[in-house]
Amino acid sequence: MPTYLLGRQQTIYYNAATYGSPSWTKLKRVGDITVDDSRVEADASHRDVEEELVVPTLRSRSLSFTVRANPSDATFVALKAAYENKTEVDVIILNQLISVSGATGPRLAMVVTQFNQGAEIRGLQTRDVILKPTDSDNDPTTYTVS
Repeated sequence: MPTYLLGRQQTIYYNAATYGSPSWTKLKRVGDITVDDSRVEADASHRDVEEELVVPTLRSRSLSFTVRANPSDATFVALKAAYENKTEVDVIILNQLISVSGATGPRLAMVVTQFNQGAEIRGLQTRDVILKPTDSDNDPTTYTVS
């Protein structure tokens, strides 16, 4: 039987404590998650070939998801506050729950760059959230649960 990970297993956590002694809190009521991961391209074309040539340079990542709007939910309040106050959020995006040994994903210092409201007539109020890496004392790493 093949082994695979389901999309719903991907989980986002934010650090409610310090970087050195993290206290990971799962973001709740999150819908679809998209982690964009690409490289900026530098033009490496030259006259010896007729092809456009590129060299990958800086990595460009962002995290987007929809969350249910709930002013009494601590994680929703934390995201909203981070957006309004332009504060850094320490985030890990794991391929499984943090309780699973071997779960892995990027750990990034991020800022909330979008917090768009959604209110479909037959749906719940939501926020479409985008986080992007920011300048921080803590460089991006890969986090693995041991």
